[in-house]
Amino acid sequence: MTDDIFIALIYTRVSSITQKTNGSGNESQETRCRENAKYNNWVVERVFEDAFTGAGDFMNRPAMRELIKHIQNNSNKRYVVIFDDLKRLSRDTGAFLGLVSLFKALNVKLECLNYKFEDTPEGEFVATILAAQGQLERKQNARQVVQKTEAHLINGDWPYKPPAGYIAVKVPTQKIKVCVSNGEKGKGIKEGITGFLNGRFKTVTDLANHLGENKFIANTTKNARFDKTKAILRNIFYAGYIHRPEKGVNMVRGKQEIMISLEDYHKVQEKLKKEERGEKCYQVYRDEYELRQIARCSSCSKKLISYKAKGRTKYYNYYMCKTVGCAYRNKNIATEDVHNHLYRLLHMLEANDKIIGLGVEAYNRAIARVMSMKKINAEDIEKEILDIDVQTNVLVDNIAKLTSAIAIRGIEAKIEELDVRKKILTEREAKVYTANEKSRTALSEMTDFLKNPYKIWNICNIQQKRTLYKYIFSEDFYYDHKNQGRTILPSPLYSYNQEFKGLNENNPTSGGGIFYSHSNCARSWIRTRDRSSISRVLYQLS
Repeated sequence: MTDDIFIALIYTRVSSITQKTNGSGNESQETRCRENAKYNNWVVERVFEDAFTGAGDFMNRPAMRELIKHIQNNSNKRYVVIFDDLKRLSRDTGAFLGLVSLFKALNVKLECLNYKFEDTPEGEFVATILAAQGQLERKQNARQVVQKTEAHLINGDWPYKPPAGYIAVKVPTQKIKVCVSNGEKGKGIKEGITGFLNGRFKTVTDLANHLGENKFIANTTKNARFDKTKAILRNIFYAGYIHRPEKGVNMVRGKQEIMISLEDYHKVQEKLKKEERGEKCYQVYRDEYELRQIARCSSCSKKLISYKAKGRTKYYNYYMCKTVGCAYRNKNIATEDVHNHLYRLLHMLEANDKIIGLGVEAYNRAIARVMSMKKINAEDIEKEILDIDVQTNVLVDNIAKLTSAIAIRGIEAKIEELDVRKKILTEREAKVYTANEKSRTALSEMTDFLKNPYKIWNICNIQQKRTLYKYIFSEDFYYDHKNQGRTILPSPLYSYNQEFKGLNENNPTSGGGIFYSHSNCARSWIRTRDRSSISRVLYQLS
């Protein structure tokens, strides 16, 4: 026990905030240092806690800066700084020696629980060696982290924070978490990317506003939403691949859930390039206009345009005929009226078991024919993949003969392009072999659709509705501003033996006839016996 009287200052440090909040690193260090102060009869004045990692200037650490400032502001006191290990001061040799010199200049005694400082050349040498050992350990740990990260990426794992729309889930058989779709957010991101591709969202800004308003991404500033959305569209992670060239990892197939195909991903990149070049894109799909490109004027038969008009307190959506010379030109038609008219028709349609059984029988025959065609397509794909392999090998051989850096970069770009094409073809080939299994599930969903088209219509997105309409009705939707619809012929799926729930006897609509005569439809169907129509439509729906 010493007779020197010092005032103790305790310094503790852990390398991360997580260790500070979830562990007991700082607390256990403080306990040991207080025991040392008690043993030496030193009164502890303050405790300084750091949660900081990284080499270099020790003044970057908040608690260390505060400690030095406290000592300088109380230069009349004799201080001893207690810490439990040399590594707490620094794992960088230069920083360690600089810190020791600073404390010596401030006339501060250093007390380390695992090492005794000696003011001798030998003591200084030993302290330097120990500090160098700490620096070596730090660099080795950093190297191991990099190597493990690269190994995870090469294996298709994602060791970082999951991208927007994903959540990391621990799999019992895996040593690392796997990224899967994060419920509604994941579904929203997936539909957003698809919507940008198919024209539902005209620009990145439109998509960004949609994602922000629905809280699929943080609804912060306009620029932040735009940057976040563009990063999502450019991230090949959503196509099932990991691409981190800075880590030496190029186009590795990941274990994450796939949201879009690689082929669609490259189509998205092309659309982004067009937008950056200032090329205009027409917004085909909008949720508020379910019948855009389908609704026609019942007078002139031209397609109705859709537009948004501003009222006193809100915007209103309308359809309108703009055909010169048409009697209904420039007449507003509320979208709500048109859509409600369609919903009434969907409620009336229902296919019975007889027509469904007929369709399933024809569908099975169609599937057999299509699968034989797909087998031929698979063979063509395999030939193209082999051709790509030959081209790639030739290009690789040519690189060895070149000395021009520009020529080498050009060939490397061509090889990368062929590799992407090969991956797209491989995805197509996989779809060919899974088509038969998926068709069984699709058939079950389609029979539900035939029994209740209105129910299925309400759960489809706007693009799917455009497709479904073609298989419910045989022609476009005719309507005018007087809330009247022209006669509409159902598709063959609903024409044969169709029960219209008393439609002919008691028409519930405000306008004229809705369908062609039920008896005429049935006779026409029986006369043609066009079973192939059912099989064709059912397969296209799949």
